[in-house]
Amino acid sequence: MVKAKKPQKTSLFIAPFLENKENHIYLISLLNLKMVKRIIVSLDEGFLKNFDEMIKKNGYTTRNSAVQEALRDFTNKLNERTILKIKVEKDVSEKLNP
Repeated sequence: MVKAKKPQKTSLFIAPFLENKENHIYLISLLNLKMVKRIIVSLDEGFLKNFDEMIKKNGYTTRNSAVQEALRDFTNKLNERTILKIKVEKDVSEKLNP
């Protein structure tokens, strides 16, 4: 006798997409997204108020999008500094050790 497979549990997030066949492609796209991690940042109240005003003036719709862009810019600058530091160290080394 073959046992019937238990139906897979569907998360509450995915279930609504399965009700409509048109949403299957969208669902697959969502499942293929990289997993994101949440972080918590504590900020001074005055700084946060200023930040909120700046993001509105610059067309951001959420704090999240503004913080993501700021972190991307910050990490890009750190990478550029690292690359520059490596080039300078290499140039100095070549001049000192011809």
